[in-house]
Amino acid sequence: MQSTPMTRFCLLASAGVFLAVLGTSACEDLESQCACTLEFRTYTATVVDDTGSLVPDVIVTRTNLRTGATLEPTWLGMLQPGVYLLADDGLRDAFSSNGDTLRVTGAKGNDTFSADFVFAVPDPCRCHVQKLAGPDTVVIG
Repeated sequence: MQSTPMTRFCLLASAGVFLAVLGTSACEDLESQCACTLEFRTYTATVVDDTGSLVPDVIVTRTNLRTGATLEPTWLGMLQPGVYLLADDGLRDAFSSNGDTLRVTGAKGNDTFSADFVFAVPDPCRCHVQKLAGPDTVVIG
């Protein structure tokens, strides 16, 4: 059989369609796979008094309002006095994909504060905790 320009065009077009479909299928499979980084995320809040001074030695409690669980971050790094760890990647299983409210309360002597934060661990990979809402600084009084 003699090859004509039209036959060659049809064969190339068929091969192109096949590769395009195969490539699309392969891309979809790659997008569904997770590639988490080695990064370990931490989220903090700074506690200040009415004058804006940092307040050390505050007793901080973190409660997931959806589950009622009291949470303790897993990271044990040193922080500046007056800066408190709220959540970290060690708490990935404590938060839903849609986001949970974390009520953070603090007390030092007669002074107290309460603030709400929202943390989530997005699907499908659930690699890292993400802070969706909440202040960076709270005032104790």
